[in-house]
Amino acid sequence: MNNADIVIRSVQYAKERASEQDPDEDALSDETVEKYLHRLIEESNHQREERTRMSQTIFRFFHSGDAPKGMVRRFCYRAAYRDTDTATGQTIRSVPQKFLDESELERLYKYVRARESDKSFGSVVYELIERHGMTAPQVYRNAMLSRQDFSRITNERNGSVKKSMVWNVIVGLHCTVEEADRVLYSAGYIRRNNYSDLILVYFLEHKNYDIVAINDALLLLKQKPLTCYIPVKDKDPFS
Repeated sequence: MNNADIVIRSVQYAKERASEQDPDEDALSDETVEKYLHRLIEESNHQREERTRMSQTIFRFFHSGDAPKGMVRRFCYRAAYRDTDTATGQTIRSVPQKFLDESELERLYKYVRARESDKSFGSVVYELIERHGMTAPQVYRNAMLSRQDFSRITNERNGSVKKSMVWNVIVGLHCTVEEADRVLYSAGYIRRNNYSDLILVYFLEHKNYDIVAINDALLLLKQKPLTCYIPVKDKDPFS
């Protein structure tokens, strides 16, 4: 299948499978989540000791980095109420009136405990580089990222990585869909049924790792393209 065909087919694939409205991952701000986690801990002081321990474990995990913070925020997203403005028909996401009940707290606690030992984004990337028999320069060139950007986002001390740039690395690694899920998760993201993620999945499933073609498909659906360094005169964009 040539690039022109896969671009058209990926767009059709995304249109057929995209959810009506993808959840807004940033609907709950860090401040809102912190506020309710604090409230959980405060309220738990008057309840059993186990509830206090679970709440404090969740809070520590939430503050351990941007990736864990994103995991907790997205887990808690569904607790937010969604109301509709009858005048405009638009969805209004208000602050949750009830954040987590007993069963939800326990579920979140188990989720956090299972994630505490997860590897960082950089560790997962370099593990896959070794597994695929590649080198870092091969990956960032495939990903159309500069060496500086690749080094920055895979550095253990780096705070956060944009989801679009995570997808660049996934493409550069020539990942399977299963491997892509692992890389996304290590950066604090999950794969969604939206246009962008579905197009990327289609390209991975067909083992086409051409970022220019991927961006053509994304632009056809008016989605933000992936980072794509273009050589300027004789300057090497990867240096």
